Amino acid sequence: MTTTALARERLLDDCPLPRLLCDDAAGSAAAWRSLLGTVEGVEIEVGCGRGVFLAAEALRRPRLGFLGIESSPKWARLAASALARQGIANAAVVQAEALSFLRTRVSEASVEALHVYFPDPWPRTRHEKRRIWRPDFVGEVLRVLAPGGKIITATDIRGYFIAIQRMLTAHACLQQRELPEAWPVTAYARKFLDRGRPVFSTLFVKHAGPPDQESHGA
Repeated sequence: MTTTALARERLLDDCPLPRLLCDDAAGSAAAWRSLLGTVEGVEIEVGCGRGVFLAAEALRRPRLGFLGIESSPKWARLAASALARQGIANAAVVQAEALSFLRTRVSEASVEALHVYFPDPWPRTRHEKRRIWRPDFVGEVLRVLAPGGKIITATDIRGYFIAIQRMLTAHACLQQRELPEAWPVTAYARKFLDRGRPVFSTLFVKHAGPPDQESHGA
C-alpha cells in the first residue's frame, strides 16, 4: 500500500463519520432510519462498496432514503465519507453482515427496493454456502419488502445469475419484470461492459396478496 493510501486510511479511522453506523450501534430500525431524515420510502443496497450507486441514487431521488449495508469496515467508511463529502443527507451506511442486519434491524414490509450488485460469486461448490443469495437471505428480503417492493440484482457470472433466478421464481409472490432502459448502470457494471463482458441483471416485484407460498413446481 502506498504512503498516500495509508495516510487516507488513517484519516478515515481518525474522523467520525455522521453517515456511518456499526451494527451494534444501529440499535433498531428507528436508529438508522433517523439518519435518513424525512423521506417517503427507503431502499437498501446490500454490499454498497465505495457507495457510488448509493450516492448517485440518493442525489437523483431526494424524496427517498437510501441505506447501504457493507460488511467491510474499509469500504463502509469510504462510502460514508463519500456521502459526507457530497453533503448527502438522505443516505447512510451501516457496517454489518447483511442477513443478520435485515433479520434484526429492519421492520417487516418497510423497504421499497433492495439492490444487490455483483456479489462475490464464491464459484466453488463447497463455498456456495457463503453466497449472499441463499434461501434464508431470500426469506428475509421477502419479509422486509413492502407490497410492490422491488428486488434488483446483477452479476457477471452466468451460473450464479441462473441460480438467483431459480430461487426468486420459486416464490409465487414475486413476478419477474423487464428492467427499465434508463435503469442506472453501476460503476462495476460499466467496467465489465467497457471490456465487452456480459452483465446479467433482473428485476422482481413483490405483489400484494396472501402470504407467500413457495411454488415447488417452478
